[in-house]
Amino acid sequence: MVSTETSGRSRRRLQADEANCRVVGPDEYCSLLLGFTRLVRADDPTTGMCGLHDAQTGITYLVDGHQLAKHTLHMHA
Repeated sequence: MVSTETSGRSRRRLQADEANCRVVGPDEYCSLLLGFTRLVRADDPTTGMCGLHDAQTGITYLVDGHQLAKHTLHMHA
């Protein structure tokens, strides 16, 4: 039997392999949020990934939601 965490990692890996998806770290994700590029939220609750989609380039930037939560909580502590 495959654990939920393992299957989630597999789904994230598949998303990262897609040409139009790029997995980034929490710092880069936050920089994208604060930048001037027009981005649309593209979260994937089934994999626990938070996403930002750039319609101009077609790239979706993904970050692990748990890593992002830890990162933002650490910055505000």
